Amino acid sequence: MLFLDAHMRELYVHWPEKTRESVAYLRMLAARHAEDPKLAEMVGDLCVRSSRFAALWADHAVEECEPAVREFRHPVVGRMTLHQEVLHPDASDQLLTFTAEPGSPSAAALHLLARAVYAG
Repeated sequence: MLFLDAHMRELYVHWPEKTRESVAYLRMLAARHAEDPKLAEMVGDLCVRSSRFAALWADHAVEECEPAVREFRHPVVGRMTLHQEVLHPDASDQLLTFTAEPGSPSAAALHLLARAVYAG
């Protein structure tokens, strides 16, 4: 979605940075799971369908997924600044969480989004 969905480009304020980090992390995962045919198929598909992905993949950058501060432009609630944390429940899984500073406009925006999800 990050490379093929135009809405994602609008969602991430710093989309070029996010794409670079994502491809570097995907390259690390691809090395760890070199025998996974679905992963290889996804990389090939993205190289064909996204010139941005293909260029980043050709750079051969490798990075671990790290905590970060992300800025988003949500079409309903507007701009949000969220803290990305990386949780490792076990050696093979990872969970990303996004939180806002308590009492901030971003926290209020997340609250509105959560209410909309649970209401509908």
